Amino acid sequence: MKEPFNKQHLNLLLIEDNPGDAFLIEEYVSDSFLHSISVDWLDCLKAAKNKLSTNQAYDIILMDLNLPDAHGISTFEQINSIVPNIPIIALTGLDDDVIIRDIISSGAQDYLIKGNVDTEKLDRAIRYAIDRKKVEQRLRASEKRFRVLIEKNPYAVLVVNRYGKIIFANPAFEELFNRTNDECKDFVFGIPSNINNTTEITIIGKDGRHVTAEMRAVETFYQGLNAYILLFYDITKRHHLEKNLKQTAFQLNETLVQLKKSQAQLIESEKLRALGTLTAGVAHELNNPMTGIIQYVQYCIQHTEKSNKVYSVLLDIEQETKRCVNIVDSLLTFSRQGHQNKALEDVNVHTIIDRVLHLLTYRIEKENIQVIFEKNVIIPDIKLHVSSVQQVFMNLFANAIDALKGFENKTIRILTFIESAHVIIQVIDNGCGIDPGNETLLFDPFFTSKPVGQGTGLGLSICKSIIENHNGNIFIDNNDSEGTTIIIKLPIKETK
Repeated sequence: MKEPFNKQHLNLLLIEDNPGDAFLIEEYVSDSFLHSISVDWLDCLKAAKNKLSTNQAYDIILMDLNLPDAHGISTFEQINSIVPNIPIIALTGLDDDVIIRDIISSGAQDYLIKGNVDTEKLDRAIRYAIDRKKVEQRLRASEKRFRVLIEKNPYAVLVVNRYGKIIFANPAFEELFNRTNDECKDFVFGIPSNINNTTEITIIGKDGRHVTAEMRAVETFYQGLNAYILLFYDITKRHHLEKNLKQTAFQLNETLVQLKKSQAQLIESEKLRALGTLTAGVAHELNNPMTGIIQYVQYCIQHTEKSNKVYSVLLDIEQETKRCVNIVDSLLTFSRQGHQNKALEDVNVHTIIDRVLHLLTYRIEKENIQVIFEKNVIIPDIKLHVSSVQQVFMNLFANAIDALKGFENKTIRILTFIESAHVIIQVIDNGCGIDPGNETLLFDPFFTSKPVGQGTGLGLSICKSIIENHNGNIFIDNNDSEGTTIIIKLPIKETK
């Protein structure tokens, strides 16, 4: 024997102005197999509102949308505002998809069309409406907890709908981007392309401040609709630190490279200094035997008839030996700069230039260079550190010779004149010139435009230091057409 089925007891409020329709509903309810239903019937909206204001002990409300004192969706909305927790089934006389959609979107749990109602349909609608209301209530409770979590979250959070429009922004987002929740709402942020992955983005706040953030997006439901939660973590400071670290690392690497170059150049400079010392020693040792050779040759000349073929040979030997002595003297003078005291000497710049040109005779002739030394003006002697100034001209002439390699009609012109109590010396070559932009760098220590291994970058820097120690100036005029002009200004008055 089957056990009796226990029907679920429900209290139903029926709001219907048509007695016939109300009678049919009560009949259908009494025949329900699933529910034991007690029915209270009211025929107008006012009576229903009064009843519900004092008694909300109903499990479900079944109501007509067109009553003597109310019509349409407004009828439902007024009842729903009083009892938002009771499921409502709307009764309508029209089978219209638009009306039905508006009923459901307004919050009704279900609907029934008059003339198409029976016990089975009514039972199904009641059960569906009650179950749906429970789901909606749980969903609202869940969304409430969800909203609290978002609002209390220390990270900036946005909720956007499936169209990318902002639904909600939490306080942390408002603070980070200086925009209120109301300002953000309805603003189209866009749909993230990398769901569940972290993306780095930059957002401009209302105050124009750029905020770099890591954004992570997840899909969710919000207010019963598909949505996306966007979580933002401010990495602006970290981004700046990383950028500064990269810049610092780059600068450190550049410094390391420069230090290595400087070390190599200092080693090369030390080699040159040692070579200068060695050259001075060798030149000094050569001086005595060459002096002896000259004396022997001169003795032979005095005791040889001019008609003798040997006589002309002896003259050539004397001339070339004297040339060797001059070269040795020049080397000795040049090499003494590091060992001499710094006393000033009265000297004519022409004498120093002649001495350096003489020392460079071999290179000048080998390179087939024409040197034009224009001594158009008599210039006075001035007090100079002779060997230091000699080093300046040695560097300048050597640079000019290097700049002329690969050219035809090689020329170095040297001009001297007096201007505003200064001796002016110009060294002009018609060589390769200077690359634009390098003019201001050429006097920097260790800067060189020569290939690796062919220059230390110290020559012009040393020249500048020496000339400035004489209260003078040195600068470059990069000719527009060809070549380079170096200009030196030395004061005629005594240098301190």
